[in-house]
Amino acid sequence: MGIKLYYTPRTRAVRVRWLLEELALPYEPVNIDIFNGEGSTDEYKQIHPLGCVPALEVDGEVIFESGAVCDWLTDLHADKNLAPSIDSILRMKYKQWFYFILATMEPHAWNIVLHRNILPKEQRIPEIVTTSEKQYVESLSVIEEELRGKEFLLGKQFSTLDILLTTLLTWMPKQVKPFENTYEYMKKMRTRKAYKLVVD
Repeated sequence: MGIKLYYTPRTRAVRVRWLLEELALPYEPVNIDIFNGEGSTDEYKQIHPLGCVPALEVDGEVIFESGAVCDWLTDLHADKNLAPSIDSILRMKYKQWFYFILATMEPHAWNIVLHRNILPKEQRIPEIVTTSEKQYVESLSVIEEELRGKEFLLGKQFSTLDILLTTLLTWMPKQVKPFENTYEYMKKMRTRKAYKLVVD
């Protein structure tokens, strides 16, 4: 299987690269400088129509959306045990937290980052930051309780969930710090060898 990962440091592409390392899969990282317009080229838009990262090319076929890529890779390599088996009761919880991280937590975090740091000042909307901060804190409170007494989000089993959650938490570590369980969890996940290999 020939794998290319179209990648930019400090983006959602980190979660896919981390997963590839945890799976011990050989791949070719192709750095796309989206911050300086490389994602907007006609050539790259043949890979990702919106010019975003990550995109994963496998034997000539491309899949994008970081959550979809992680989900597919995890299921494809089920022997690596980064997700509970489909017939396990834990699979229910795995899917719940998978979508909670991506669909409930991440949009609030992204709104905060977008309207605080990324958009030009004249386009930023402070009210969006205020609302999203409140909702993000509520989500963190749910994660804080879930992690109580646990090593990983699923208990004793490291999974793709931990990759998704940790990469999200690292966007705004100051917001995480008041949540003791979550903050200590984040620090521990960042000591994993595979994580250290991919963080620039």
